[in-house]
Amino acid sequence: MRIFLLNAQQAHTSPAAAVCRSSTEPIDVVALGPNPAQRLNAELAGLKDPFFIILRETDWFTEDLLIFLSGWIAEASPETPGLALIPVNGTGEPLPVVWRTSSARIAGFTPPPTLPWPELVLTDAYERMGGAHRWTTMPFPKLKLRRSMVAGAHNKRIDRLRPLLRQTPPWTGEFITPQISIVLCTYNDCEVLPLALRSVMAQESNQWELIIVDDGSEDATAAVVAPYLEDRRIQLIRHEDNSGKSRALNSALRYVRAPWLLELDADDWLASNAVSGLLHHAEAASEETALIYGTYEEWREQPDGLLRYAGSRSPAPSQAQLLGSGYPVAPRLYSTRLLRQLGGWPADDPEQGRLFEDFRMLLRLSTHYRFINSRLNCYHRRVRRSSITARHTSRFADWAAWITSNDL
Repeated sequence: MRIFLLNAQQAHTSPAAAVCRSSTEPIDVVALGPNPAQRLNAELAGLKDPFFIILRETDWFTEDLLIFLSGWIAEASPETPGLALIPVNGTGEPLPVVWRTSSARIAGFTPPPTLPWPELVLTDAYERMGGAHRWTTMPFPKLKLRRSMVAGAHNKRIDRLRPLLRQTPPWTGEFITPQISIVLCTYNDCEVLPLALRSVMAQESNQWELIIVDDGSEDATAAVVAPYLEDRRIQLIRHEDNSGKSRALNSALRYVRAPWLLELDADDWLASNAVSGLLHHAEAASEETALIYGTYEEWREQPDGLLRYAGSRSPAPSQAQLLGSGYPVAPRLYSTRLLRQLGGWPADDPEQGRLFEDFRMLLRLSTHYRFINSRLNCYHRRVRRSSITARHTSRFADWAAWITSNDL
């Protein structure tokens, strides 16, 4: 029986390993180290056992658990991808413990930067392998797991991301006119794009459509997007050449069917209540409301691809803020009618609409129309050193000077 230990650097130093060593069962213990997804994928390539077990270094259990798991493996149904246990003092979420090797090999484990933290690697694979709908799930009273991935508030933030990993089947029913069109423009973002797409699929409300504009990507974006196109609410617009953000947004605007347009950057993601929460404010908005915005949480990408929480932000879309601090506004829910009335996003500035296009649109709208602060915290912004905005922050001052001396 092969047991992998998550968050363990060495197989012989953890409490979990000590229990495994004292067991009468023949057990091979492997510590997954700092890159658990990469190590698991490598181990699975040559693993002969039909099942394997994943525990965390901090899990507390007795040999009874190993005896129980060994017995379950011997009688497992051929249809189940594995066994998820509900610990007596756990969070209430089923914890995938026993994994069918063949199923896990097909699904694979997702490495950074697609997942913000290594601790989500198990939840991600569990959901992609069917989650509670397909797995065998049962309580185990003797199981006392201290699943303290990280303590305190950070642990709560990880819990808030769990719903985004749940898979929903493609929508095959009758297409209903959406109330919010989510527009996602992407260029060579295949590594971070999956989390953005999954956050749309995990929305509590189904009153949305998703328009993806692939602005001439040269990476694996097409392969990432392809499975999502089975959903009738999702459509793809492909540019042969990279034309810049403004032109990509204008391509999407021509196909928008909803009265409201929600912009989602490819490296960001939505909270599961984004559509329902913003729609609540949109339904009460006046005809002169051009923008509904709110609060977002910021995550700074580290050199290893993982994210560090950097706090909650709520910039106001005033002219002074937009031209002064250069801090983005999110979420941005626009009135489709008023966007079209202005002719969409202009591309006649020195950056040709490739940079700061959101600031310019907000400045244009603010001179004539009303903005509503929903105070809704429903957007997550990933700050990447490699993003086009991060690589060109030095240009902002020149762009702002140009804007103030020219027509918006």
